[in-house]
Amino acid sequence: MERTNLFLLCLILFISAQSSVVSQSPIFILGAFIISIIIFFSRSLVLDKFYIIFTLGYFILSIQYFFIFDYVDTLYIVYFYVLLTYAYLTIKILKYDFFKIFHQVVYILAFISLPFFTLQIINYEFTFSLVGIIQNSFSFLEFNNDVFANNLFFSIESDGAMYRNSGFAWEPKGFANFLILAIIINSVMYDFKINKKMIILIIALITTFSTVGYIILFTSFAGFLFINNKIKIYYAVIAFIVFSIILISENDFIFDKVSNEIYTMHDQAEMVYDKRFFESRSLGRFGSFVVDYRDFIKHPIFGYGIQRKDTSRIQLRTQAKYNYTKLVRVNGFSDRLVTFGMIGILFYMIMVYKGFKKYLLNYNKRGAIFILLTFLMIEFATTLTTDPFWMIFLFLFPVINSIKLIEEGPDE
Repeated sequence: MERTNLFLLCLILFISAQSSVVSQSPIFILGAFIISIIIFFSRSLVLDKFYIIFTLGYFILSIQYFFIFDYVDTLYIVYFYVLLTYAYLTIKILKYDFFKIFHQVVYILAFISLPFFTLQIINYEFTFSLVGIIQNSFSFLEFNNDVFANNLFFSIESDGAMYRNSGFAWEPKGFANFLILAIIINSVMYDFKINKKMIILIIALITTFSTVGYIILFTSFAGFLFINNKIKIYYAVIAFIVFSIILISENDFIFDKVSNEIYTMHDQAEMVYDKRFFESRSLGRFGSFVVDYRDFIKHPIFGYGIQRKDTSRIQLRTQAKYNYTKLVRVNGFSDRLVTFGMIGILFYMIMVYKGFKKYLLNYNKRGAIFILLTFLMIEFATTLTTDPFWMIFLFLFPVINSIKLIEEGPDE
């Protein structure tokens, strides 16, 4: 059973990492979904009332989108429901073991990433070739081979991340998202005691040079420590933050990146009126928010519903006005807001909060509001609306797990 649980966690984590053409294949994802169904019923588990009510609500909401817009992307509505069900089955099978296994797997992958990243800094070209050997050896694994390399355990993205640690994810930001979650879980399981796993996770996070990762460390995570009365650790974190700020201030890349996005967000939003054709263009975090907000205020209650972002299909949300340029939205918070409206975003926030509140009570901890804040900050920088791994936390609250999980001592 433990090996099966490990396999199930690694499977959904591999899909979420999006570092391989295989992990992004709908066929592969459907295969993983079928595996989860088989495991679910082989353990004589049953669907709970929450999931049944959720299913009814989901399809009733989908029907009302048709009456509002006279169009729905039927196939994608079904596929999105499959992703939601896959997430539900995974957490239903793993229960709170999900956190323990996830933490251990991410710790191991973070540890593996450090020597690869060191080699990447020393000799980028050699490391890029080394990491991409398997990917370049088989045609069916080809995935932007000229700018991206992956060997399952480590990735390198040459477009803006030559000197940043992408770990096992598609880019440094994605890796940082997993590390942040693992750091929170480590704090809970080890009662906020400093341990070697925490040190490795934090070092790995530093090497991502992820803006949102750093911000979370000295805002929501610091608040999480403070509300649990870990004063000594809180001051240690403050000292770490001051050191990090000094270190980061020497890196113009991070400050230039953030300030440029803020000052140019309206210019990015105006890309919808650009008559030049591009295969795709990123609107940036703030530009995406501006465009999404303009759509949101037109249908604030229920949003527009889920649909494929494909310019060859009917698009209910704002697209390029004069051509078929694909406008890539990278703000997950505004994407979720405009997709499901206030009803959807409130449901998401309530379920994440209640799920983590229940999980923390298992360890006599508090601070679910800070974990929710962490999730919102992660989503502001990353579109995770259709990611089955992050969908899991919608279904965390119904999990029944009365046994407190205790890992090894802090020195392990």
